[in-house]
Amino acid sequence: MARVSDTVALDATEIGVYILLMPLIIFLGIRHGAKHSLGFIYLCLFSILRIVADALGISNRNSTNENTIITTQAINSAGLSPLLLILGAFAHEAHHYQIKATLPHGEAQNVLRQLRSLQGGFHALSAGGMGLIVYAAEKSASKDSNHDSGTWTALRKLGVVLMLLAAIAEVIYALYVWMAVRRTKVVRPVNLLALAGFTFVGGLFVGVRAVYSVIYTFDTNPDLSPVTGKFVVKLIFIVGVQFLAVACLLCGAWLTRNVRRDTEYESIRPADQAFGHGGHADVAMPLTSQSFSKR
Repeated sequence: MARVSDTVALDATEIGVYILLMPLIIFLGIRHGAKHSLGFIYLCLFSILRIVADALGISNRNSTNENTIITTQAINSAGLSPLLLILGAFAHEAHHYQIKATLPHGEAQNVLRQLRSLQGGFHALSAGGMGLIVYAAEKSASKDSNHDSGTWTALRKLGVVLMLLAAIAEVIYALYVWMAVRRTKVVRPVNLLALAGFTFVGGLFVGVRAVYSVIYTFDTNPDLSPVTGKFVVKLIFIVGVQFLAVACLLCGAWLTRNVRRDTEYESIRPADQAFGHGGHADVAMPLTSQSFSKR
């Protein structure tokens, strides 16, 4: 009986892990509500992309065809895009609750509108980078466009650079949100600090994954490729850091799975009175759903 290689075993294990995670992701998405469901939709998409990438890795494990390798690499790189969108969505959710807890209703709505524009920028960078990578890979695999291989390689490089920029921006944003939630000691919702903290830590792993994408796209060393590279490279920089990022995000989501049920916010002071105590926003107090219902 032929021995299964370590890489094939790793791919098969990862497929099983993400299949098992799908029900948990759906459950947490329902608990966090439609308003914050986008991050969980992207988590499902990311899981599907990992399953597809691993299946291709198993089926093409002995392939030496350059186009096949480029296509599989592109799917691995494209998987970074939903991971970036997940990070942005989770940081936005933590920031959303922090703002609702500390600002009067009218001012909070204005800030949240600005944050939606920020999320649009994150989407443009990550989705744009993924689009360039997938398009360039498709053209590279086409027999009619071999004479433009340099152009498609340049497009793939541009795509991973865009996603690296998105990763840097989102990690900085996640750090800002975590620090903002830490400062909101009195009025923050239960376990919101855990959501913000786990999101930031997960963002660090996403950043490592983005740096690795740039390295293997710009470096032609086959040992660094997620397809032809050494087992330890794939274990650490593909499977390891991505799973740790997802695990951190899911931990934060699990700890705040009751945030909608447990916390209801009301602006109990007008805007000109909310900052009457030393100019601090923490005077806008949250009301639990139970206490609000008794009023």
